[in-house]
Amino acid sequence: MAASFAEDIPEDNLNEDVDHLRVAWVNELNSPEILDFKGELLEDMFEQVQNQQAFVDEIARDQAKMTEERAFANKLYQMEIDRIKYMIASYLRIRLAKIEKHTRHVLAVLVSRLSQAEVDYATKYLEMLESHFNDLALSKFPLEQRKLDAPDMIDTPDLDLFVFCQSQEDIGQVQCDDRGAEHINVRKGDRHVLRYRAVQSFVNDGTMALL
Repeated sequence: MAASFAEDIPEDNLNEDVDHLRVAWVNELNSPEILDFKGELLEDMFEQVQNQQAFVDEIARDQAKMTEERAFANKLYQMEIDRIKYMIASYLRIRLAKIEKHTRHVLAVLVSRLSQAEVDYATKYLEMLESHFNDLALSKFPLEQRKLDAPDMIDTPDLDLFVFCQSQEDIGQVQCDDRGAEHINVRKGDRHVLRYRAVQSFVNDGTMALL
């Protein structure tokens, strides 16, 4: 019964988008800077999760055909759906946390990596933050001392943070520091601990994944 039930599940439940989502989530979790928003991937996953949930709910309602094996298999598929929902929610929460931490930097330098909803959120968040600071203290300062956008006041990501990473293909020589004093040869499947700055471009183009 479990085997026949599995055959009833739509094939798109088992596609590689789940793996792509996991990579995007782990990359975002471990990267010190906000990465490109995976809008198309999320749209696909939202649609698939809705279809999967509707199918699992339909199976659960069909009590006439519900056997112990069928119920067990249905619970397993529900757990997989919940796992995907968790990854999506966590991915979005991580991005919002980075936006709140580096708002000015993100809007000034990395705004192209945001979804329109994130741009709107960041803009409104910055407006509220400035209003709060002004009401709290800045309004009492001389006009020339009320600015919050001086370069040394803008919080930026620490690109020298060490990260665990794995190459997705043969990359070749990778420069390990900004002085060019050390290089390593990176092959597909190799794992390394390097400064994020050294692998930043590879993470962004998908040739290296963070762990």
